[in-house]
Amino acid sequence: MIWKIIEKHPDLIFIDKQINEITCDINPLLEDEADIQFINFKKENFQFNNGYNKVHFVKFNAFIKDVYVDPNFFILIKKRNILIKESIAFDWYRTSYKTYVYNVLLRQYEKIEEAVLFDAKVGLNVFHFYNDILPKLMLVKAFSLKTPFLISEELFNSKLFQYHLQFDRVKNINWKIVSKNVYLYVKNLQLIKTSEYDFKILKLIADDILQKFDTKKFKKIKLFINRKESTGRTITNFKELIPLLDKHNYIVLYLEDISIEQQIEYFSRASVIIGIHGAGLTNMIFSYRNNPKILEITASDFIPTHYYWLANSFGFNYQLFLGGILKVVNHKSNFDVDIIRLGNIISSF
Repeated sequence: MIWKIIEKHPDLIFIDKQINEITCDINPLLEDEADIQFINFKKENFQFNNGYNKVHFVKFNAFIKDVYVDPNFFILIKKRNILIKESIAFDWYRTSYKTYVYNVLLRQYEKIEEAVLFDAKVGLNVFHFYNDILPKLMLVKAFSLKTPFLISEELFNSKLFQYHLQFDRVKNINWKIVSKNVYLYVKNLQLIKTSEYDFKILKLIADDILQKFDTKKFKKIKLFINRKESTGRTITNFKELIPLLDKHNYIVLYLEDISIEQQIEYFSRASVIIGIHGAGLTNMIFSYRNNPKILEITASDFIPTHYYWLANSFGFNYQLFLGGILKVVNHKSNFDVDIIRLGNIISSF
């Protein structure tokens, strides 16, 4: 017996569903850099991840009755072997059929009358936490605040989630912490999918948090978000940039070395944000009152579009700098940058 993945299962009742599309024709590469990159690398590389012209997303509120909840990825299971596709966050997420059957046959699961499916693991990534997971709290319908919101033990105990528990929008929820070994059986469950890059919701989130900070008393700053070798995707010749960054008063940050509150405070003061592609750039949402300039740096053969669209949703001035090809040595990835070209851009901000 194998899993059957069913989309639009007849028991899944949508009370609100929207399919939207965002388009943008702004080329994030400077004209001279675009010429250099298109000469040195195939243009197809620049069109990675559907390129920089169009992005699709689906937003919905849906309800379903009598489902089991896989405790590892919060995949919803109906009957003996049916997975509800809308609950599978990423295509590579799967649950063990053998473990599921074992728990069900021995009735080793907890019964709940009603619940809202929040998140298991997606929100462990900063980008997805702000863009996909936290916005769910703005879209919940029908159930009261007494209704349990299902959250994995791993996410609940994460530093990111624990920081946000101080804010009313998060604190006032009835959180049901789910152990990774405990299956649930829910009689009435709400499943939520938010819109990616939703400016209105992201601004609400930022405003909630920025109330803690008196940003007016601080002088605006320029940030360079660097990465340690242990995190991957580092700039091999970064040391050659340091004198230039010092000259132009950039603050070099390693986000893994500072608290979440410190990260937010730094970004709330930033008028320029330069950084290597990584989840930490999501913090640009806390800079929106400064209308910052954004320069994202990535390898020429690794061009995700997350922060282009995030910056675009806020109307930030966004530019993309492409370095050399990504090299992987001993499970560590890095790439070179053209110091002169990058230096000229840094100096111009």
